[in-house]
Amino acid sequence: MKITKVLKSRFEILLNYILIYILQNKARKYSNIKKKVIYAHDFIGTVINVENVYEEIYLKKIVNLFFRGEKLNTFIDIGANIGNHSMFFGEYFKKVISIEANKNNFELLKLNCPESK
Repeated sequence: MKITKVLKSRFEILLNYILIYILQNKARKYSNIKKKVIYAHDFIGTVINVENVYEEIYLKKIVNLFFRGEKLNTFIDIGANIGNHSMFFGEYFKKVISIEANKNNFELLKLNCPESK
């Protein structure tokens, strides 16, 4: 019984190292992109770390509906969390207003979006 537990824990450790290696290699393709402050061990933060943007497919669909080449006036992100959507839409709007009630999220938001109000 003890040998099985030891093998299982060693397998889990090896699997974790393999996953970390894969994630780090995938994240390297974004090395020239502005870094974002995220929560460690958070699903959304992990997606941002690996893919650079959370919910990118949906955000691009919104852009395709409204964006016609010229920057739009103002984007208001209510419940901005750490600023994922604010940063994404900052490329398409002249001004971004980010609103976040949670104090911890707001601190990360300020780091990620210093140019937002």
